[in-house]
Amino acid sequence: MAQILGWLEEEATGKTALYYTAGATAFLLIWTPFLLTLLTIIGVDISSIPDSTEKMANSSPFLVIFTILVEETIFRIIPLWLAVKNKFTIKGLLAFSAINSVVFGYIHGWVLIKILFPGVGSMVFCLLFLKCGGIKSNFLPACLAPIVSHLLYDAVRFAVVLS
Repeated sequence: MAQILGWLEEEATGKTALYYTAGATAFLLIWTPFLLTLLTIIGVDISSIPDSTEKMANSSPFLVIFTILVEETIFRIIPLWLAVKNKFTIKGLLAFSAINSVVFGYIHGWVLIKILFPGVGSMVFCLLFLKCGGIKSNFLPACLAPIVSHLLYDAVRFAVVLS
């Protein structure tokens, strides 16, 4: 735990923030198929897990971008900004992020397995917000990093569905 706390205390700026943003996106693009494969191997019927990718592909790109901006604002930027403003400790910010991510996952699907996909994504975006300036109240890069990562993640999912 001490290593995570130390890692978060050191703000990522410039190219390092870009690397973390790209890394978060890559992790999520690997995480989803990995988890689906693992669930299949252990015998879970993944056909019952709703997939938002098809729905997203049939939506307007502007609606998808608007949804990303709303999700990031409501579930990451405002709550984490308020937590930082109220001087939560880094442990408190991590706990708050975890609870926030479970709630976000629950809103996306009421089945435990379904909570894992958006919940883990939410936690990654929370960590990105905190690492890229959120803890130090450097809010522009803190806000941009998860928004850009989320946009890239959904753009790749969108491109895969269209191909």
